[in-house]
Amino acid sequence: MFIEESFHADEKFMADFVPAVIDTLPFPFLVITPDYRVVLANEFARKVHDFGEVGSVTCHQLTHRRDEPCSGEDHPCPLREIERTGGPVVLEHQHYDGQGAEQIVQVHGVPSFDAEGELEYIIEMCLDITGQRRAERELAREKERLAITCRSIGDGVIATDRRRRVTMMNPVAENLTGWAEEEAEGRPFAEVFRIVNEHSREPCEDPVRRVLREGRVVGLANHTVLLRRDGVERSIADSAAPIADEEGQVHGAVIVFRDVTDEREKERQLEYLSFHDELTGLYSRTYLEEELLRLHAEEQLPLSIVMGDTNGLKLVNDAFGHQVGDDTLQRIGRIIRENCRREDVACRWGGDEFAILFPRTDAAQVERICSRMQEAVDSAARQPVPLSLSLGAATMTSASENPQDRIAEAEERMYRNKMLERESFHSAVLRSLQRMLWEKTYETEEHCLRLQELVTRMGEALELPANELDDLMLLASLHDIGKVAISNGILGKKESLDAEDWRVIRSHPETGARIVESIPHLASIAELILSHHERWDGTGYPHGLAGQDIPRASRILAVVDAYDAMTQERPYRATVTHEEALAELRRNAGTQFDPQMVELFCRIMRDG
Repeated sequence: MFIEESFHADEKFMADFVPAVIDTLPFPFLVITPDYRVVLANEFARKVHDFGEVGSVTCHQLTHRRDEPCSGEDHPCPLREIERTGGPVVLEHQHYDGQGAEQIVQVHGVPSFDAEGELEYIIEMCLDITGQRRAERELAREKERLAITCRSIGDGVIATDRRRRVTMMNPVAENLTGWAEEEAEGRPFAEVFRIVNEHSREPCEDPVRRVLREGRVVGLANHTVLLRRDGVERSIADSAAPIADEEGQVHGAVIVFRDVTDEREKERQLEYLSFHDELTGLYSRTYLEEELLRLHAEEQLPLSIVMGDTNGLKLVNDAFGHQVGDDTLQRIGRIIRENCRREDVACRWGGDEFAILFPRTDAAQVERICSRMQEAVDSAARQPVPLSLSLGAATMTSASENPQDRIAEAEERMYRNKMLERESFHSAVLRSLQRMLWEKTYETEEHCLRLQELVTRMGEALELPANELDDLMLLASLHDIGKVAISNGILGKKESLDAEDWRVIRSHPETGARIVESIPHLASIAELILSHHERWDGTGYPHGLAGQDIPRASRILAVVDAYDAMTQERPYRATVTHEEALAELRRNAGTQFDPQMVELFCRIMRDG
């Protein structure tokens, strides 16, 4: 009481004493107003935080580096909590120091009320518990890791005495052997733990017998299989160790083993994938190259090498999608495999190419095999296009020959055959695509013939050279070929098309251009197909070309195709008369169509 009265008696002493005490505190000490302004901060707070003028900064700006007060369950505001509870609060917050380093602090908030009981200030003391919380989190993580490890242990444990009789089994060992502990106890270890070699099926050496004999840790042999009591086989691994006393006397053994059946299966799968092509199931190029080294020997001669190339795979991918392209490779892979012997080595060489090694096979024999493969490919079902495979063969008759030279020779013959077969295959695919287009759209062969006649008349009126007239004829026939890649669900949709449907529809010029680019004698019209839905005013697709930037042939086709669509019966649109169609073309001249081409077309149609 004396001290309290003395303090009150000497206000100057109190004015000096209190700030001095506050400044000695080893943690931030703040006094904050109800509107979040910091009106007092001790020396420690000034060192930790990037502090400005007293009263010019808010608590959330100072400690949280944010303009808005704390809120929510994760970061409740001490000031608001005091207002809610009317008493002191202790909260845990995330603060930042003046350099932006994150701190975890325990905030002790104490209210100060005025004479009317209104909150005047809140005193905050911020204890840095970053290290404590990090240590607690690390300890929790360590405990969790240990718990997870304990829960996930899948090892079996069996202990024996010196007579190799089972004395103990854990539940995992019970499950793996099929023996309950009470049944196995006292039985010979070899009766409970029956192991054989995976490949030879011969019994493996008893690991407990070996441990007791050698007095040291021993490992199980590779490819060890445990035969469960019910006959189920499990691949196992791990080791056995002696049980010894302080004097080193061995009193028994303990074997710790685990089920590695799944691991072995994954290893086999990885080994298979490393030596096989995942798509076709044939061997990989790496495996064939290794086998070529092995087969490059006198006893394997003559050694024939066949190289094969899938014709038109890019065209198939562009026209029908990569799923159909993959199916094409798989079908060809099956044909190759079905025409090879057990000792032959067939691989997917890369992309659309294949390679086959035929040991002890001369040139005449391999020629017959290639003919048989070619017949199988040619007679395969057309799903939806015919298969086509070009083959080339070469034969090594001496071990002194370089295998790479024979591979190059086989490739050269393959490419020579490919050049001979390419045109006929591309023509067959193109006919298939046209048939599909006519079947799934309103485009018909008659429509194509009408377009060809009309574009020819326009081309002749423009006195176009022969090559441009040829391109116009091809464009009239193939301009919508890209629609073969669009599903029937969209093309035949009776209700209005949504945004995604239109996106797919508008992709067909690009698809069509890719298709014809794959066919050498049609590559010249790729750009024309790509541009046949561009508009004179630049609002078309896919590239928004305008005016003279649109290829002339595409501008001609746009007029002719629109006229034919208007005057021929379509289930989704009423036909119009010849005069109405020409009037519609004139209304859209200068926006959708080239005005000169519209005028020329109208003159041709008027003059007959």
